[in-house]
Amino acid sequence: MRERKARGLDFCGLSTATFDYMDRRLLEARLTKKKGAFSADRQVSRETNFLCGMRFAPVSNPSKTHPCPVCKGEANFAFLHQVLQTFSAEVFLCPHCDYLFAAQPNWLEEAYRRVINILDTGCLARTESLREQTALPIYLLSGNRGAWLDYGGGHGGYARRMRDTGFDFRWQDPKAENLFAGGFEDKHDNTYEGITCFECLEHFLDPVAEIRRMLARAPRILFTTELRPERLPSPDRWWYFGWEHGQHVGFHSHRSLSCLAEAHGLVLISSEKSFHAFLPPGEVDSLGARLIRQGHLPLHLWAASGLRTLFSPKSFLRSLIRRRIASKDLVDPIEKLLGSKTWLDHALLKKSVSSRNF
Repeated sequence: MRERKARGLDFCGLSTATFDYMDRRLLEARLTKKKGAFSADRQVSRETNFLCGMRFAPVSNPSKTHPCPVCKGEANFAFLHQVLQTFSAEVFLCPHCDYLFAAQPNWLEEAYRRVINILDTGCLARTESLREQTALPIYLLSGNRGAWLDYGGGHGGYARRMRDTGFDFRWQDPKAENLFAGGFEDKHDNTYEGITCFECLEHFLDPVAEIRRMLARAPRILFTTELRPERLPSPDRWWYFGWEHGQHVGFHSHRSLSCLAEAHGLVLISSEKSFHAFLPPGEVDSLGARLIRQGHLPLHLWAASGLRTLFSPKSFLRSLIRRRIASKDLVDPIEKLLGSKTWLDHALLKKSVSSRNF
């Protein structure tokens, strides 16, 4: 505690000056014997909750900096927080690109003892929702041309479901076992129409190097990561920090993602929530980019090239009721048009097993 006081830090990363003020207010309330002492004490409690809440302000410590993994500028120390109940994370905020990151995380071996951490209860639901959310953008961006790679694909659930939908998807993940997309692993000399990378950017120690690896294989990337609130959240209040499992080490804002895209000659397309894409400049105004940005398309675009063939009377009626075109309404028509690979893959793998090539 004495060391933290010397650095101007205390509970929640707030400055000691803030807590001196709160101590004085609390002392004044307790010494006051007149009517209203209880309300004064309660007011101090409200102030404490406010100060430790979402309006958290980082403590600037100009003497302590660290190179930013995104822009290579000098990032300033923001706060200290406990990880996995054992380790201490020093978190820095870059004033140049707005990237927030934990420096030199020495707890990752412990954190990845279980690849899919036990707190990720939405893993399976997310796989199906991502299939519904991405099938139409991927179809609009590349049609049925070539293959796509699911980078950091976990146990292969998404790659398998996209193959079931008719897309030629491959799987890659150096940390996880391929349980669901066996036989369709990435071959490192392959190139792809595009790459998907879901819930991975917050895990990357060197996001620039990882993006460079992906772009060496494909010209576009669709990905998810939760955007950090515009005002820096309290370390104890934003669920996406994930201190309990320790796997998240980088936290992006719109500005930091834009810096990553621009550094590689691409443009960030963002839903401003968790779904984003790095696309070539020529695709910024495409229907696929518009769908990623807005989450839906205006109904009058149903006759546009690439969309009209997907509409059956049933799907058109559904869109008419919604007054917009939603990606999830066209997953089944895309599967019907492309042809599911479920049984084709079964026959291919059965042949491989029979010939002992698998």
